[in-house]
Amino acid sequence: MSNGAPTLSCTMCHTDAANRPAAFIIKGLPKRYIPGHVYNITIKIVKGPPCDPTVGCGGFAVHVNAGKLIVTDPKDTFLAQNPVDGVYITHTLEGHLKREWTFAWKAPNKPEPVKFKISVIAANGDGTFTGDAYAGKEITIYPVGWKGPTNNTTSGGTSGSAADQTLYYVAYASLGLSVASLAVAILTYITVMRRLGGG
Repeated sequence: MSNGAPTLSCTMCHTDAANRPAAFIIKGLPKRYIPGHVYNITIKIVKGPPCDPTVGCGGFAVHVNAGKLIVTDPKDTFLAQNPVDGVYITHTLEGHLKREWTFAWKAPNKPEPVKFKISVIAANGDGTFTGDAYAGKEITIYPVGWKGPTNNTTSGGTSGSAADQTLYYVAYASLGLSVASLAVAILTYITVMRRLGGG
C-alpha cells in the first residue's frame, strides 16, 4: 500500500478487488447540512478479509465537489490532488495500518447539492495488490430547506433535527452483475418459465 491512494479508482492498482465485496459505514455526515457548518466524519470498514493490524490493512479516499475537506488527524490522513479527481483526502503510510479514519468537512456557504465520492480498500496484509476487497459509493446531500430537485442517493438516519441528524451508510462492492444485467436475467427467466408453462 502506498502513502495514500493515487486516485479514487482503487481498482486500477488493486486489480481483482472489485470481485470481492467490502463494506463500510460513514458516521457524522448530515442528512441536511447547514451552510458553513463543520462536520466531523468517520469512515470505518466493517467487512473485508482478515488482516494483521501490524501490516497494511486498509485505505480510503474521499472527494467532495463543494465545501472543504479538513485534515483533523495528520498522522493517518492527508490531502492529495491529481488532475482527474482534484483535491481529496486519503490515508498516510501509517494510516494504512487501520480500517477507520476521521476528518472534517466544512459545508459550502452557498446552499447547493453536495456529492461525496468515497472509495475504500480492505487489504489482506500480504503486501501485494491481489486478494483485497473494494467498496465505493457516491452520496449526495442537500442543505437545510432545499427546495430544488433531489435524488435517492441517501438512505437511513437517526432521529433528530435536520441540523444534528446523522446518517450511516453501508456500501458494497460490485459482484460483477449490474442492475441492468440482473433485470435482463430476470425478464429472460420469466419469459422462459411462461413458455414452458404455456402462459
